[in-house]
Amino acid sequence: DFEEACYLLIKSGVLQVPEHEIVLSETGQRTLAFLCALLEPFLHGYQVVCRFLCEQTNDDLMEKEFVPAVRSFTLKRILAGHLTCYEALSSDLQKNALAALLRLGAVRKLRVGDEVVLTVNKIAVNSLEDTLGGKIPIQKPLLSRL
Repeated sequence: DFEEACYLLIKSGVLQVPEHEIVLSETGQRTLAFLCALLEPFLHGYQVVCRFLCEQTNDDLMEKEFVPAVRSFTLKRILAGHLTCYEALSSDLQKNALAALLRLGAVRKLRVGDEVVLTVNKIAVNSLEDTLGGKIPIQKPLLSRL
């Protein structure tokens, strides 16, 4: 998806690739601003889901409780003034975020009797939240890897 998006941005003239570097074209500023505004609510919504999962005191969460719990968490953040993205209240967005976290292995589903339990890898989810927020992961120095 990322490679296809980059290809389409180059094809539409938003990005240019002279001599192995990526450059935003002058005419691409408006398009990039539009795309950023379009994607921003989704990024915030996914970050809220990650924050919710990281702040859970229980390591396991019943799948059927996920959407109501995330919605309650999101509403509290909006009412407290910590979040202005009302799109984060969308149950479709919340379900899509969970599906993405499951595909990435940051959350796992386990069947316990008749119930489905979500098990959260809080380190992985926190790292994803940071990435969505634009934080660059800290790389260990080369010497410490040897």
